[in-house]
Amino acid sequence: MSFANESPPETSIRYDGWRVVAVCFIAAIFAWGLGFYGQGLYLAELHRSKGWSTSLMSTATTLYYLSGSGLVIWDSGSPVPPLANVPPRAGADPHEDPRRSPLAQQQKSDFLKADGTITDVCGNDPCTAPPT
Repeated sequence: MSFANESPPETSIRYDGWRVVAVCFIAAIFAWGLGFYGQGLYLAELHRSKGWSTSLMSTATTLYYLSGSGLVIWDSGSPVPPLANVPPRAGADPHEDPRRSPLAQQQKSDFLKADGTITDVCGNDPCTAPPT
């Protein structure tokens, strides 16, 4: 028995979620395309119209991207991945471990605030997340 308000399965092209994915994909193409790959056009025009040096504008852009990023490595004790182009077979998938660690959650929360910073929640020790 089928109801009129029943949603089609996720594998169907008519599933509403795929429309959301398509809109996000198109928005990302424009946002990332203009932000990352449009630099040559922006810098040339700003240099022509404002007289600003290209190196100064490039430095400002680099500092913008560097100030909005950070890298912290969390170790959950997983075995070293294989050197060959094959999927790891030993151990469990470690990707969820930092996501469930209270210290890692605090670190992400501090970073994502409006005036966010990278908080050293591990002190002078390596950042470790227990396996989940």
